[in-house]
Amino acid sequence: MHLTYLFGSITDSDETEIPPLSEDKYEDRQFDEVNPLLTRINQHITPLGTLVIEGYNPDQDWLKPKDLKIVIRKLINGQTYLFSANEEIRKNRYLAPLIDEGKIIAFNEPLYKILTEGSETGSITLGTIPEDEQSNIFIDIGAHSYAIPISLWRRVSNYAEILDSLKFVEPPKISLNEMEFEFQYFLANSSKNPIWTGYARNFAFSREYGKKLINQILSKMKGKKLEDCPIIIHGQSGSGKTIVMQQLAYEIAKTKQPVLFIDGAPSLLENMGDILNEFCEWAEKDGANKVLIVWDGMVSLPTYQRLFNFLSNRGRKVILIGSSYKIDEAILTSRKGEFNFIEAPIKLNDSEIQNLSDHFSKFYLDFFETIKFYKAQWTSDNFLVLLYRLLPSSRGIINSGIANEIDSAEENIRKKAKSKKISFGNLLFEQALKDAGYVSQHDHTEEYSKNEYLNSDVFTKVLQFVMVPGRLGQKVPLDLIQRTIQSNDYLELQKILEQEDIFSIVEEKDGNYFVSPRHSFEAKIICNWRFGGPSEEIKHCLELFNNIYCWNTTGMQYSLEDEIELKFLLELVKKLGPNGPEKTRYRAYYYEISNKLSELRKMRSINAPGLILQEANLAREYVIHDPENKEILKTAEEILNKSIKLLEDTIFYLKHNDYHNLNMIDQMTVELVANKSTKANQLLKTGKIEKIGDDITSIQDDLDKVLKRTVNEEHALDTYGWSTINLVKSSSLKPLKKTELIMRALKSIEIGEFSAFGITDSILDRKRELLTLLGENQLSDKIFKQLESKGSRIGYLRCSIERLSKISMYSQYINQKERELCKENYLFLENSRDFIKGDLGCLYQLLKSWWMMKTGKPIFKKENERQAIPFNKNDWLYCDGIFNDMRTIGGFENNPSLVYLYAITQFHLGSYETADKAFKSLAQQDIISGMGGGRRIIKYYLASSDEGEPIVYHGKVVSISVEGNSGFIEVEELHRKIRFFPRDFRDPNLREGNEIEPFHIGFNFINPVADPTTHYKSVKR
Repeated sequence: MHLTYLFGSITDSDETEIPPLSEDKYEDRQFDEVNPLLTRINQHITPLGTLVIEGYNPDQDWLKPKDLKIVIRKLINGQTYLFSANEEIRKNRYLAPLIDEGKIIAFNEPLYKILTEGSETGSITLGTIPEDEQSNIFIDIGAHSYAIPISLWRRVSNYAEILDSLKFVEPPKISLNEMEFEFQYFLANSSKNPIWTGYARNFAFSREYGKKLINQILSKMKGKKLEDCPIIIHGQSGSGKTIVMQQLAYEIAKTKQPVLFIDGAPSLLENMGDILNEFCEWAEKDGANKVLIVWDGMVSLPTYQRLFNFLSNRGRKVILIGSSYKIDEAILTSRKGEFNFIEAPIKLNDSEIQNLSDHFSKFYLDFFETIKFYKAQWTSDNFLVLLYRLLPSSRGIINSGIANEIDSAEENIRKKAKSKKISFGNLLFEQALKDAGYVSQHDHTEEYSKNEYLNSDVFTKVLQFVMVPGRLGQKVPLDLIQRTIQSNDYLELQKILEQEDIFSIVEEKDGNYFVSPRHSFEAKIICNWRFGGPSEEIKHCLELFNNIYCWNTTGMQYSLEDEIELKFLLELVKKLGPNGPEKTRYRAYYYEISNKLSELRKMRSINAPGLILQEANLAREYVIHDPENKEILKTAEEILNKSIKLLEDTIFYLKHNDYHNLNMIDQMTVELVANKSTKANQLLKTGKIEKIGDDITSIQDDLDKVLKRTVNEEHALDTYGWSTINLVKSSSLKPLKKTELIMRALKSIEIGEFSAFGITDSILDRKRELLTLLGENQLSDKIFKQLESKGSRIGYLRCSIERLSKISMYSQYINQKERELCKENYLFLENSRDFIKGDLGCLYQLLKSWWMMKTGKPIFKKENERQAIPFNKNDWLYCDGIFNDMRTIGGFENNPSLVYLYAITQFHLGSYETADKAFKSLAQQDIISGMGGGRRIIKYYLASSDEGEPIVYHGKVVSISVEGNSGFIEVEELHRKIRFFPRDFRDPNLREGNEIEPFHIGFNFINPVADPTTHYKSVKR
């Protein structure tokens, strides 16, 4: 009798064969071994067989009733017999419904008693089945059905599954919920063992290459031409090879042609040929034109070839289809005549993506909603990625497939390295010196064996050095990998890795080679499976860091285009940090990474400013990641002081050594502020409030310097917000001091928000929180008067900001009630103009209130492009007066939005030269100064009449560029030239000297531009 031990046997010694000794191992065994074995019960019993259960205890048996129910539910009524069914079993919540439905026929008596009584009465004959007795298993060949001899069926079943007639019995009808369950079960287990009823229910998603293959094989099965080579389906894990092969076998057998399906690599392969030959010969005698053998073995190409040649040489008419991982291009070319290769593409085309949604929505009731949720996030047409994200039940299959592929690649690389005599240890030049006798073999304290690759886990090292950065989307320089594993042959190593599909090797335009995984998603699976979690992954990264080579070891002027490995280091460190793709995965190791960067700086003179910035940032993030950790609290002040000194020294050095990257200096300044603010919070937690006085002042002073140059620098504004919020919440400062801190932060955020380039929602959240804190610190009339008497405008600024905060800046228009608020605020500030004009923040509020009061719209709103401005000359003069007050204070020239409004003010006042200078200063400002990309070319406003209508101008073309994409018009009314773009006027015949159709003049953040009048009309409609 053959016994299957679902959970292992106590007589075995192998840890993988003995019963699980913990709940975790039980669950692993349940998923990996028990479930696949259970699926075989239904396949072997078929609708003609019987399932007998004896001695089952639902409370104590490791096979839980709910799992047993799945097996029984798939059988027909009366096919399952349950013996020794006591009252407890009959009342079990999972089994009782099956007994009531007639799925289970239950007996109180034990099986042995029934058999004994049946034998004594002669109703049951106990004994062996005659060897030559034919089975009740039939196979359809053409129009006839043939019984397979039981002895042949048994021998073949040791190697292959015969797709007999019972596979095509229509499955019983089930409910929608049961259908969903069956579908998910099919997804989870069909790649381990074929679930033929799933194909009968059309559960399998059909890839387009699979459909073409089925049609090709159907044609071949009917044709007379004999095949001259095996067909190999190759592709990476997750491309759907197994499902396509099972579907192919099922569809061909359904056309009443003999099909054998071989799953995996059977034992005793040397005997398999004879047995399969016997079946093929039997089928041919019964009228089969050909026999299809589908072997999803993932074995070597010669193994398929040997079987095919064995059967062909004996006159068998067979089509053999095998499977393989992705095959290298060189092998595809060199062995083209020996095999017919078909690639299983990992990427879905557009129609397949749509079909995937339509197909799965039929069976998985929640899939349609899942698709809607994820569709906007789909950044990949990778079949494996989509299955893993959208169908959790497929994950076990995918993980297992990738694991097997890695094992196969490991073995291939080891063999190739051995045949090419690649050693790992001494570098090529160093080894040459040793061979020549110039370097002693004992000069190094650490020795490496020439065959270390073969007797150690260097392959695992290569895998680690590629997959850990790869999971973060980072490719690794091949030079760095070679140096880290100390390979003696760069070119051969490159060739070997190129031949393995799990790696992708790309040559950049500068001639440098980089290695990466096929997909970052796959790299995550490999890391989670092969490596020991984040701590081990960080160790692999630090090992790479140790071997970084940097050409420049003096100063801080680095070219990342030349320093390939330095660029890699900087990018990888960023991705390991809090802004990386996996956010907090490596948070507990930030300080370890920071210390490694410090070591590289001190010991290797790698002083790149970007790395210094990351070193300080990671140290700070480490301090704040676990605020309740007492060990961190003990060393927090020391860690932060080191970072603060490092940043201060670096900023000083850069400013005094002609460092031109002002953006980097700004970033370091913001990080310096963040460290100071974090330190202040730590001191407040430990009751050392007396130490934070100087830091509070310097925090806001440093940020003001950055924002003076870049008014809406996101990191600076965000730091201003959270640092102020933390200080106000945590400290015991006086209410007046808290108000001053909040107002400085709010003023900076308000100025950034006023900009045409706006601020992010996260900074608006900071603003709302600051306004809430402001409301908690009421400003009495007495304190307002005290502030005014001291020359402080904070009281005016606070009242103004609080009033205007009631107006929504998200709408295109401002309602009448909001316009009244603007008017109220304008009069409040204008009545104290002589006093408040000394504060830039108050002047911003004055301009903002007056402008919205007059126009009924926010000053900058993309949706309000091409606004006509209802200002007369006195209005423009009023604007000019505010701008003059701002220019007197300073800081005006570095705010692009203010310079833009000043430029169009001068234009409307007829000061064209002044306006031109202002526009030129805008055009020259770098994008990093707050001028964001495509928004620079938006024409927010048009030259307008006193009545608020766009002015119509006339002119002729005076020049067109060689490319024909831009030119200048002489404006008749202004006697000045302005730029125009021929494409806007849609006249292909425009030439120099031509009159141009009437136009408006629009103002973008670069210069005045001719704008067809039709553009304004379309906006008005």
